[in-house]
Amino acid sequence: MMSFLALIIAQPATAQVAPDVIPYKAVLYADPNFSGTSWGLSENNPHFASDLNDTVSSSETFGAQIELCEHPDYTGECVDSSFETMSMFDDAYTSMRFSKSSENPYIILWEHPNYTGRSRLVLTSDNDLRIGGSVAGFDDTMSSIEVVLDAKAKICEHPNGGGACVELTDSVPDLRTIGMDDAVSSVLATHPHAVLFQHPNYGGDALLVSGLQGALAVQVGLPGETSFNDQASSIAVYGGAEVTLREHPWHGIHGKTHTTTTSIPDLRTVGMDDLTSVVSFSHRPLP
Repeated sequence: MMSFLALIIAQPATAQVAPDVIPYKAVLYADPNFSGTSWGLSENNPHFASDLNDTVSSSETFGAQIELCEHPDYTGECVDSSFETMSMFDDAYTSMRFSKSSENPYIILWEHPNYTGRSRLVLTSDNDLRIGGSVAGFDDTMSSIEVVLDAKAKICEHPNGGGACVELTDSVPDLRTIGMDDAVSSVLATHPHAVLFQHPNYGGDALLVSGLQGALAVQVGLPGETSFNDQASSIAVYGGAEVTLREHPWHGIHGKTHTTTTSIPDLRTVGMDDLTSVVSFSHRPLP
């Protein structure tokens, strides 16, 4: 299984074997805003242990939707927590199960080896780990990384892809084995995908695109509540993606279309500003 595509650094003879990576997981926190004691779960839990029972106040979900329930065996009042979003609870939940998986590739950065400690989700490129994200201040802090669902990542020493970089196609449980422990300042998602932006020059709310989205009335992928129907003004394209923007949401209705394999900072230049209702996605092999 191929792991590292470039800048391979010799591994010590005692290099660890990567554990199996579950393509979805949830992290539950005792306090609001992703703080306090945390528990990472990668399978359904019909009855929380005593230290977790009636304790959850916030949660993050990676690649999945979870259902938290008031009583054991997923009974009583239940609350859904959607993809990669925070939900607030009232310390009254006793069981949890995964209810839906994500189809989008994603990357999880971890503070400590073996996917432990604080975590930060990356759905598209994160050019400066000093700022932003669900956990701010991840610069020179990462010690392991999960690369999930055919994602590809390029981890770099400096912001904006600068300095020494390593390209990854698989998870790495200990970045010391490739000489990048506590030394990463940017993470570039290099698998095929695209991101629509509400404003020109990649500003405003964002919509992740990695397949046929249908009518853009529903926010998918990245956080935000704004409908993207007739709202996109720029698009960033990554990893050999081919994206077609369509004016109308239904088959058989004629309208403007535009296909691109490169980023467009201002959709006015191709006559598609605030006109996109459907996005079709495919990818071509990179040269």
